Amino acid sequence: MPKKKSRIALARARQRRYKKFVDRGPCRFTRKEAALRKAEQLPAGGLLISYKDLNTLERLCSQQGKLFSRKRSGNSASFQRQLKNAVKQARYLGLLPFVG
Repeated sequence: MPKKKSRIALARARQRRYKKFVDRGPCRFTRKEAALRKAEQLPAGGLLISYKDLNTLERLCSQQGKLFSRKRSGNSASFQRQLKNAVKQARYLGLLPFVG
């Protein structure tokens, strides 16, 4: 019989799988966001997220159009709320599909 994996080994394997899906949240800024941060003097925790930035929004959504959870995407609570509102606005304007 094959040997059972421990709970720790299973959790580490799950973390490696989830890491493949998306980058780990707002702590890794793209160059564009870093330039905007310098130009507008945003606060240290402030991240610029917009309904117009479809690349970022699509990266944080599944193929069915559902948002990834905080656990899966690694976002903070405030960033997840900003993301939710931006996705709602993009869906309303027809830039992103509704869940379906």
